[in-house]
Amino acid sequence: MQNLSVPEDKLAKTLQLTSSACAIAGGTILAANIPAISKYGFIFLALSSSQMLIASLRTKDIQMIIYSGSLFSSLIVWESSGGFLAKYRLPIFSLS
Repeated sequence: MQNLSVPEDKLAKTLQLTSSACAIAGGTILAANIPAISKYGFIFLALSSSQMLIASLRTKDIQMIIYSGSLFSSLIVWESSGGFLAKYRLPIFSLS
């Protein structure tokens, strides 16, 4: 009998794992509330959502595409309107 399962995408699996690691690192850095480093936690959270979006696109997981895409786009919109990184004058996501 022929195996009809979808072949495993190793890059997508790696992106999912690193996305989780970035989310944990970003959340931990933000929760530490240390002014010198807490501002960088948001960068890890944005990296996490972008990795999850790419992994979801590769695996064609519609629910995760919608979730991670909306999360990533909301981060971009928030930052472009003077969010956390703009407050600390970090040039990431700068549209000007």
